[in-house]
Amino acid sequence: SSSRITKTMLAGIALYTALNPRFGKVERAARIGVAVFASVFGAVLGFYDGFFGPGAGTFWTVACVTLLGLDLRTATGYTKSANLASNLGALCVFLINGSVNFAAGGAMIAGQLIGARLGSGLVISKGASVIRPVFLCVVFVLTAKLVWASLHG
Repeated sequence: SSSRITKTMLAGIALYTALNPRFGKVERAARIGVAVFASVFGAVLGFYDGFFGPGAGTFWTVACVTLLGLDLRTATGYTKSANLASNLGALCVFLINGSVNFAAGGAMIAGQLIGARLGSGLVISKGASVIRPVFLCVVFVLTAKLVWASLHG
């Protein structure tokens, strides 16, 4: 099932990142062009995010580091933009269908704004070295949450 694949992929990313201390540390040459990357991953990960969701940001970050050669700080910035585009697309679909819970959406927007402000402030004050442990923590916690949810219905 897609849930099992997502959990397996997230666990693999968490292990790979934990065991590879150089992951995303410095920029390197891109393996594919930006236009191809944006077209392919925009479609694939946009579809995934729209239908499944959990881990889309992690998948974007890993793709940006491994295929575009970005460092983790820059890849995280690209990921935020890609997630925003995906979320705006989803919002348009839900608005057209009249299926928007504005109260829940407002709370989520507020949480995102607060988290983005705190996170960017932390990166600015502490440097890019803070991203790796936070990234690892988020991937491990998300994986654990998905496993827990599948075991406990």
